[in-house]
Amino acid sequence: MISKNKLKTASSINIIIAYFEQISRESQLKITALFFTMILNGLAEMISLGAVIPFIGVITSPERIKENLFLSNIVNNLSSKSNNEVVIIFTGLFILAVSISGALRLFNLWFTGRISAFVGAELGKVAYTKLIHQPYKYHLTNNSSESVSILSNHLARTVSALNAFLVLVTSIIISAGILLGLIIFEWKIAIIASIVILPIYFIVSRIVKMRLVSNSYNTTLNAEKIVKIIQEAIGGIRDVIIDGTQSYFIANFEQNDLRQRKLGAENVFLSSFPRYMLEIIGMILVAIMGMLLYINSDNPNSTATISTLGVIALASQRLLPSLQLSYQSWSEIKFSNSHLISVLDIIRMPAYKIKKNVGLSSMEKSIVFKNVFFKYTDNSEFVFKDLNFRINNGESIGICGKSGYGKSTLIDLIIGLLKPNYGSIFIDEQLTDVDNYSDVPYLSPSSISHVPQNIYLADTTIAENIAFGIPFNKIDFEEIKCSAKKAQIHSFIETLPNKYNTFVGENGILLSGGQRQRIGIARALYKKTSLLILDEATSALDSETEKKIISTIQSDKSISTLIMIAHRLSTLEYCDKIMSVKSDKTVEIIPKNNGKFLKIFQQSTDHI
Repeated sequence: MISKNKLKTASSINIIIAYFEQISRESQLKITALFFTMILNGLAEMISLGAVIPFIGVITSPERIKENLFLSNIVNNLSSKSNNEVVIIFTGLFILAVSISGALRLFNLWFTGRISAFVGAELGKVAYTKLIHQPYKYHLTNNSSESVSILSNHLARTVSALNAFLVLVTSIIISAGILLGLIIFEWKIAIIASIVILPIYFIVSRIVKMRLVSNSYNTTLNAEKIVKIIQEAIGGIRDVIIDGTQSYFIANFEQNDLRQRKLGAENVFLSSFPRYMLEIIGMILVAIMGMLLYINSDNPNSTATISTLGVIALASQRLLPSLQLSYQSWSEIKFSNSHLISVLDIIRMPAYKIKKNVGLSSMEKSIVFKNVFFKYTDNSEFVFKDLNFRINNGESIGICGKSGYGKSTLIDLIIGLLKPNYGSIFIDEQLTDVDNYSDVPYLSPSSISHVPQNIYLADTTIAENIAFGIPFNKIDFEEIKCSAKKAQIHSFIETLPNKYNTFVGENGILLSGGQRQRIGIARALYKKTSLLILDEATSALDSETEKKIISTIQSDKSISTLIMIAHRLSTLEYCDKIMSVKSDKTVEIIPKNNGKFLKIFQQSTDHI
């Protein structure tokens, strides 16, 4: 296996081979079967080319068949004596050879496309699976436009390159079959054709190789820029319209899109121009050979002369397209080199999942931090230093602190989305060790519900957004309504024409901020988890609605532990204790019976 460090310097063929190491056994067997059909295809081409000589000979002079021992044996075994019968038999044999060859070509073309589609779908699934199973920290430190570009543009180019590789092998085998047929029947012509044609492709390929690799790298970078420009403009379309910055994004898009299309156009030219050169050279070659045969032949109208010319014409008609297809496929692979590397990097990443026999499905006793330090990167400053606290099952915890102090980061550490750089975290007195939990949340997803300040809503119905990620036929609509009532959104939904089947638009654009937050809270309550985390999830709500929701949540017996980052300090008054995030990157724990607890509300404004 090629190491990641050597991948960028590896040859395109070695990279393709590395892909075959990643695909399933079923796909490998299908590709093996395809190689057998390629060999049959090459043999059929050789036979169909060889059938030209006896066919033309029979048509032009059937009585001379008896001079050829092999052909006369065929005629005698078939008990055919008359010239007409000889012509009919050899015409039938020629048609059969050409039909088999053509049928094998068509089957090979169909089979190649099917395998490319199958392998492409498999690689797409693997790449998508690997990406969404990466740790939360990976997604924090990698631009989403890069991931989108890999799953769309890079993956499409990769599948095209893999298909080009299969076509390349097919074309090489077919070309070899045609050349072998020429060597057997007209070896002089085969040598001349090889001397003239093959070096041209070799020289051209050496000249354009580096240009194709350079274009591949540039198209990869450009594709990511285009996706990023689109995401930024569409994602911030409200501000774009208000600020009138459309021209900036249009100019940026136009510049990168034009560069991308120029690179594509250049690649089309580089992969096609040898064909037109060789068509001219090939026709000149055929004309010269025909002239020489005519001049050197005792009888220019002889069967041998006509047969030879027929072989030359058919070989040119078959060989040149096959060689051109080989070159175009090679160009496609070289042009896709950077895309191949990008996708291979993704599909070779480990997919992080909780190992079996771990035993931490939920928090039944406590979560304990001991001497925990955390920072996002090796070069950044610590967000937290020496955290020591306990969260007991059944408690209501409020988290407060100024903006930028790391309240949301603390939540991510508690539920295991982020891991400490130093120190230990215990769940029910069991250490969340590195081997089992280094890249996944400590607790089972079925035990945690998390409501962020900015709720993501899919462009689907309200019901499907509340039951987010659950197949439509498994949604419990009665439970959806119950959750919506607790989140104080049911009455609003009932006023809509389609009620729970109302579409919310992309990311809930058809709803207000408060409505989106309440749907997010309903989604969390629908999961019925023991641990509920609200990360400023009520910031867009009025005080009265917020109090109703918090009161309902605290009375919900299925929720044993509640952790809140609140927009208003008054929301935290009913918590059992407060975790105050300090400027010195520590956390102070203030129980309700502590004098500091009340002092927080007396000395602060209502908003944090």
